[in-house]
Amino acid sequence: MPNEISQEDGAAEQHLRSLGSLPAAPALPDPDLLWMRAQILAREEATLKALRNATLARALRYGVVAAGSAWLFMEGAGVDAWLQTTAPMASIKTATLAALCAALLLSAAIVGRSFVAQRLRDLGLL
Repeated sequence: MPNEISQEDGAAEQHLRSLGSLPAAPALPDPDLLWMRAQILAREEATLKALRNATLARALRYGVVAAGSAWLFMEGAGVDAWLQTTAPMASIKTATLAALCAALLLSAAIVGRSFVAQRLRDLGLL
């Protein structure tokens, strides 16, 4: 008969049922506690995803502003004209551009880190 359980399956089922009733058996976790932990984990994951998206959007906004400000500064200060006059000294031109890019990247990293830290403090994660 298809509804009958084989003797091996029945023995395995009986063994599993008896595990929780043995004196040396580990205590089984409370299902409500497991459900609450799953809910908390789901909320934390949603919070981190929202934080990641908000941080990315803020970094992109401020990155565009920083790049535009750097471009305006270079135009206003005449950096392009100065670099063209120092054409024979290519090493100075390269070093100047490298220093300007490094300063821009460093300032962006510092500003981005401060925004992330502030957001983590706002959410109570730091």
